[in-house]
Amino acid sequence: MQMAASQFLDLIPTIILIEGQTFASELMANSLRGELTDHTILLRSSDLVDVENLRSMLRLVIITNSVVSHSNEKVKILDRLKNISYTAPIVVLGDPMEEGALSDFIDFNLRGVFPDATPTNIVIAGLKFILAGGEYFPHKFNNLNKFSGNGSQALEQRTAAILNSGNAFETTHLFTERERTVLRCLAKGQANKVIAGHLAIAENTIKVHIRNILKKLNVSNRTEAVMTAQKLNLLELQ
Repeated sequence: MQMAASQFLDLIPTIILIEGQTFASELMANSLRGELTDHTILLRSSDLVDVENLRSMLRLVIITNSVVSHSNEKVKILDRLKNISYTAPIVVLGDPMEEGALSDFIDFNLRGVFPDATPTNIVIAGLKFILAGGEYFPHKFNNLNKFSGNGSQALEQRTAAILNSGNAFETTHLFTERERTVLRCLAKGQANKVIAGHLAIAENTIKVHIRNILKKLNVSNRTEAVMTAQKLNLLELQ
């Protein structure tokens, strides 16, 4: 029996991107599609018409600052969320102009905020971290983080501790040259087998290097390691 296109879509992990400007939303969606290849990226306006139909496969809703800062659009989104049993994480891209503009989203699983100046690679790494169950709240948004001690807040604290121990250049001396190479490969999203082939060493050796990297950065997984390294500018130093 042939499966309808809509039924097939329901089987794919889905991210909804809410952005009012068509050109901007297409650019953002294409960027996300290039990085989050195992997800379907859908563009929607503030009506969120597909949320209920996609409930089983919805993994994330990304709302841009232009929508959050528009009171009418924000009200539409909040009304829609109130009328359904909403559980998927919400992320906001950009700095809301009004103080407290994001507080209304806390009850609907707000899991991250990426200010306007956030580099694209940090946004992508952060989104992957959130999809894996983490949170990303920079220091100025810590008051929104109700998951105290978890996710990005802990990451921010660990990063601050590393920064306090010395500048980024000094921190690089914690790593061997091979560990720095492996760290840059991790930042490119390369799998252990690919890194091993590139460096012509055993895959088990790569695993040892990664364990050492995680321990030295005081993080628990590859995503956190890359995000912390980016914050410390470790990936820029050769």
